[in-house]
Amino acid sequence: MLVVEINPTSFEFERPLTQMRTAVATVHNAAKEGDIVFKVRTTSPKVYNVKPNSGVVKPGETVQVQIVLLGLSEEPAIDAVCKDKFLILALPLPYALEGRTVADVWTELEKEFKTLMVSKKIKVGYLNGGDQGLAETTTTTTPLESQPQVQEKTSSGIQTGATEAAGSEKNERPVRSASSPVGLETGELQVEDIVKGTSTMENVLMNPKVIGLLAILVILLTWLYI
Repeated sequence: MLVVEINPTSFEFERPLTQMRTAVATVHNAAKEGDIVFKVRTTSPKVYNVKPNSGVVKPGETVQVQIVLLGLSEEPAIDAVCKDKFLILALPLPYALEGRTVADVWTELEKEFKTLMVSKKIKVGYLNGGDQGLAETTTTTTPLESQPQVQEKTSSGIQTGATEAAGSEKNERPVRSASSPVGLETGELQVEDIVKGTSTMENVLMNPKVIGLLAILVILLTWLYI
């Protein structure tokens, strides 16, 4: 039985996908003895470049496989789902290649050790990290654009303050109810004046000199009408 570790479980490429992108897969021979061979297959061979697409891994060693996205002709939609897949196969290599390549002996090894074959399917996904950066650029203003905005806010703040001051001044004025007479718009002041006038009249009538003059006036009026 082969002891092989193949990673990762998926390839994720960042946008923009119209540019060349690279991912890495690893094939690790965890056995203490015995070489293995591996081969990489993909559903889209024209879109990707795989280096190496096959090779030999000795016991305890790891081989890195570069998966190069060559760049798409146009950028996929944000919600686009990639259907590309990779398949990495591994077989035991019980004998030396003797100048032959893995491609030369693969069919022979596959027939002989098919039951021992180890395979790993790897899916491909698209990351939207580039779109996040675009959103941040859109919301960020340049210094020339931000300066008028600050002045506008300051001017608006002054106008708002003046409006609030005028509103508070209006609120301090006494409010006349609908049932109050028109002449009592300054209610408390007029009542106070009436009270003061009544108090002054009482003080005049209680003056002794005034009482004496009133008595003489009454006597004269009585003498004239008798």
